[in-house]
Amino acid sequence: MTFSEAKLHVLWERGRSMLDAGRLRLLWELAHRGTMAAVAEARLISTSAVSQQLAQLELECGAALLRREGRRVRLTPVGERLVRHAERLMAVMEEAEADLATGRREIAGRVRVAAFPSAAAALMPRAVLALRQRHPLLVLELRDDGARVGLPELRGWQLDMVLVDRIGRLQEPLDPQIELLPLFSDALHAMLPRDHPLERRPFIALADLADESWSLNDGSSVFHRALLDACREAGFTPRIVSACRSIEVTMAMVGAGCSISIQPGLWARRYQGAIGVRPLRPLIERHVSVAIRHGSLAQPAIAAAVLALQDAAAALGGGASAEPGPAWLPDAATTGPCA
Repeated sequence: MTFSEAKLHVLWERGRSMLDAGRLRLLWELAHRGTMAAVAEARLISTSAVSQQLAQLELECGAALLRREGRRVRLTPVGERLVRHAERLMAVMEEAEADLATGRREIAGRVRVAAFPSAAAALMPRAVLALRQRHPLLVLELRDDGARVGLPELRGWQLDMVLVDRIGRLQEPLDPQIELLPLFSDALHAMLPRDHPLERRPFIALADLADESWSLNDGSSVFHRALLDACREAGFTPRIVSACRSIEVTMAMVGAGCSISIQPGLWARRYQGAIGVRPLRPLIERHVSVAIRHGSLAQPAIAAAVLALQDAAAALGGGASAEPGPAWLPDAATTGPCA
């Protein structure tokens, strides 16, 4: 069966429009998440409800959209074409919402944002307070998820913005639907126990830490890979004795003298004084950006939230680095969550 204009016209005249936005969105979610269980979890409904809605969509279309392969389901060619239609429909709906919003006197609504912990702690309180003053009817909803979780939900219209970082030399193409707006650069620092012999140096090279025990945050595989690659280039593989998701645990290990650590400048600022902090040479930076869907800046609420984040980033003093670093390089690394 093909989706000809004549067939669509007949279905429309019969009052059986196939374009039920809710069901089309579930089909789009299934195409990107892979399983009905994952769709159900993301949409906060039961798996059986997802299955029933998609079965109803198949009846309305008069064509099979899914085929089962063991415990998984795959899209048929018709289903794949319908997903592309659904994606365009969601983009048009977002444009319509933006167009209507521009006619309102007051910017209102909610903007849903996900951020990794250090950027959330450094930027979001200031951004939220600024938005309350500028636009009292606009609410910024925050989740401290990383980009690996947030970016799929951004593509699926479940989030409006995601803070991401890029570090290292790994290449991973970005989704063409996603636009990155740079916020600041953040230099990595060596975190040392107090009175560590290296604390007296103005700068530390990674090779100086080759014989140390290391504690790292385990919240980002991208951060780990980039740092391990840098260590290998310096001629060694670090001896990691602690890999925890909690920055408090990592810093407790350093403070007790159990290990050293490498952390972004945002954490270095917070813990400086309690432990020794020294900049790395040569410089290693992560580049923090806000990810949005292409075209969503046309929505006044999202534009206002982006401006508040940019102002908060500027208030860090030109970036989180202790010293100015290179310009933001969008092709220098890969997107992923970091501490």
